[in-house]
Amino acid sequence: MTEPNYRVFISYSHKDEVWKDRLRPHLKMLEQAGLNVVTWDDRAIDAGAKWYNEIKEAMEGAAVAICLISADFLASDFCTKEEIPYLLEQREHKGMVLLPVLVRPCLWSAFDWLKDTQMLPRDGKSVAVDFKGDEDSVFRDVAQFVSDVVKKVYRRPAPPPSRWSPPERIDTNRLPRTGAELFGRQKELELLDA
Repeated sequence: MTEPNYRVFISYSHKDEVWKDRLRPHLKMLEQAGLNVVTWDDRAIDAGAKWYNEIKEAMEGAAVAICLISADFLASDFCTKEEIPYLLEQREHKGMVLLPVLVRPCLWSAFDWLKDTQMLPRDGKSVAVDFKGDEDSVFRDVAQFVSDVVKKVYRRPAPPPSRWSPPERIDTNRLPRTGAELFGRQKELELLDA
């Protein structure tokens, strides 16, 4: 039986698409390493599809949601009034893991949900300023976080090695009863009688 794929939903402002594109290869490596992780963002929506329904379905099935935090993200009505309330509900009721990543400095502390959630990078540092030239180290940490979540929370433990041993006693009272006459092996029966 193959394990299910675990969706990683990326929520971001389109003005931060460059940061999303920098993060995606780190998450793709998890898929290549066999972790059954599938990354989803709104660029996966096909032309002609009902985009709102696609986003809602992707959020619904996510094991992890990564929010790329910036002033543009927090100023977006869609991000803050549609996606974030739904993701917070998924976290509360379905155990989805929500990971904010501060990509550009902004007044994130004005939002209670962010003050209550540990962000990467830690200590209020941002990827663009505090990790300039070393952005991949933050995105590596994000990928490591996702890997740890999938391994710890969503993977079932491996079944113990199968070593069958017979029971000590067999209760013959529950076995089906047959007639007194055996048939079909006359030669063997005669041999046993002799």
